[in-house]
Amino acid sequence: MDPGDDMIASLEVGRDAASRRAWPEAVEALTEADRVEGLSPDDLELLGNASWWAGRPDDATEAMERAFAGYEAAGRAEDAGRVAIYMAYQASRAMAFAVAGGWAADLQWSAQLKTAHPEGQRERPDEAPATAPRSAS
Repeated sequence: MDPGDDMIASLEVGRDAASRRAWPEAVEALTEADRVEGLSPDDLELLGNASWWAGRPDDATEAMERAFAGYEAAGRAEDAGRVAIYMAYQASRAMAFAVAGGWAADLQWSAQLKTAHPEGQRERPDEAPATAPRSAS
């Protein structure tokens, strides 16, 4: 069987398991699909939610961070913002207020991206391009 077929089968099993709220089964299948080929941001977010409900908060955090990065890279500001809200909430529940503040800042940036650059800017407005020197101000 082609590895791509394995990935699709695992992905379908994972999505179905998540829809039934069979969280451990969803985590297992989605993790396998991710190992084979890598998940889309949407499926990483699903893996993050399934991991949370399966009692695996560290795995949930890792998947959600990857989902956020994927959404941000794709210029999907609303989706990135949704994940940032989730991450800020989880961090504040753990009394990690500095981490929650960082996610809130990412949320603010995502909102600015959506309104100021609807075509999808890839760099944060407060960051200089990697090739340009920063000013000494």
